[in-house]
Parts: sequence; structure tokens; C-alpha cells
Amino acid sequence: MNAQASRVVRDHAWVEREYNREKYPIVLNAVKEALAAGETSLARAVGQVINTERGAMAIAMRREIVADGGRLQLPFALASAGIQGLIVQAVNEACTSRTSAVIELGAGWGRNLFLSYLSGIMPPRTRLYALEYAATARMAAELVSRLEPGLDFTALPFDYHAPDYGDLPRNEPAVLVTVHSVEQIPELQRAVFIDLLDRLPDLTGVHIEPVGWQLPPDRLQGQTPCSSPAYAEKHDYNRNLWALLHDLEAEGRIEIEAVAPDISGLNCANPSTYIRWRAR
Repeated sequence: MNAQASRVVRDHAWVEREYNREKYPIVLNAVKEALAAGETSLARAVGQVINTERGAMAIAMRREIVADGGRLQLPFALASAGIQGLIVQAVNEACTSRTSAVIELGAGWGRNLFLSYLSGIMPPRTRLYALEYAATARMAAELVSRLEPGLDFTALPFDYHAPDYGDLPRNEPAVLVTVHSVEQIPELQRAVFIDLLDRLPDLTGVHIEPVGWQLPPDRLQGQTPCSSPAYAEKHDYNRNLWALLHDLEAEGRIEIEAVAPDISGLNCANPSTYIRWRAR
């Protein structure tokens, strides 16, 4: 097979197959099984679904990972839990006592939102919005959320190629989150940010995305990125998140507050970079 034939084309058909028909039906089935068995705890249900996603994970299993720009061997269980903890902390640090909504784009079945809520740090009356393309993931998220009567949670259909924020609140302090979902969009549209900033001018953005190779030298803190444009092109991953954020900052729409290149990753060729920005 030649290189051109093996190259991924990450279009709607690819995402529909990989996520709506392959990945998230397994999650939805795990949720239904937990509910059928009489599960009534949000925390336990979330834990059971995460266990299904991870599969068998013995402490003796080790893996080379990326942490803070370097490679090291860790027990897989420790690495996985540590990365999830980092995501939860990143979301909670972006929230303030005034935050009234947390919005995750490409939220899947709501894992990051549920764990951030369960951490107890997020303001208690915060509304959670899981915007997601895959219908099976949204179904799973809604079923899980019903286990917590006091949780204000909404799963909404969302397409990065045609962003529609019509069901979100207006003019409220909010946090936007993406975790390896921008990754799935080779060329991100300006409207994804502009339309949201117009609706929510008091917005903080948190991205945990594999875009270290997109950063300019002054943002790399002397590191050589583990990710690469060649890897992104081969898998048809995002190539313009940083460029869009840089342009928005130059236009005075946002201020980029923090960048941590290659902060974590179970795939050493595609680790996460942390970016936080705030609307001006």
C-alpha cells in the first residue's frame, strides 16, 4: 500500500464510523448495563464506564509516556490516572466563583465534565454542556447525568464544521474546554471561536490538544516538540489551532495566559499541549 493510499482523511464519514458506530456504542452499552444492574451513583457509573474504556489494566503494565516534555516509563494505570487528573485540574483552575457554565466541544460521553463536577471544586451551580457530534455518545451522557438529580447537564449535537451555539446561554461567565477534539478537525474554522466569543464575551478557553509542533520557538520553553507536522498530516490531525489563537490575540479578542508544550501523553508521537486563554 502506498503512502497516499494509507493516509487518513478525517472527514464526516471517518468520524461517523470511528466514533458514532465503533467507539461510543461500546460506552452506551456499558452505561445501559450499569443502569440495568441497578446502579444509582453517578460516581460509580462514571467509574464503571471508564473501566470499560480502559480495558484490563494491571499495575505491572508499563508504558513509555510523555510528561512535561520528556519521555519516561510508568505503570499504565498511574499514567492514565495522572493524565485524567491533569485534565480535571485544568478545567477547575479555569473556573472562578462566578463561572456559571462549562462547555466542552467534542465532549464524547461527558467523562471530563462528570469528573470535574465530581471533584467538588467546580462551583456547585455550574451548568455543564457536552457538545458532541456522535449521537451514541450524547445518549450515553444523558443517561449517566440522570443519576445525579441536582446536576444541570445538557448534551447537544455539535459539528465543528458548522458550529451552532443557539442553545447555549448568553453573556455569562463561562469556560470552554477541548480535549483532543480539535485534533479531529484538520483545519479549524474561525467561527468556532468567534461565534462563541460573540455570545459569551466573558469566556476562558482551555485546550489540551496535540499541537506542540505548531508552537513558535518562544513558546516551546527550549523543548523540541515530540509531535510533528508529518504525524499530524499522516493522521489528518489539526494543523491550525495555534495559528487561530495567535490571530485572535493579535486582533485583541483574547489573551493567551498559559502554554505548556507536550505536558502529557500516552502516545509519545502525539502528546497533549496545554493552552489557556481569556477573552478581552
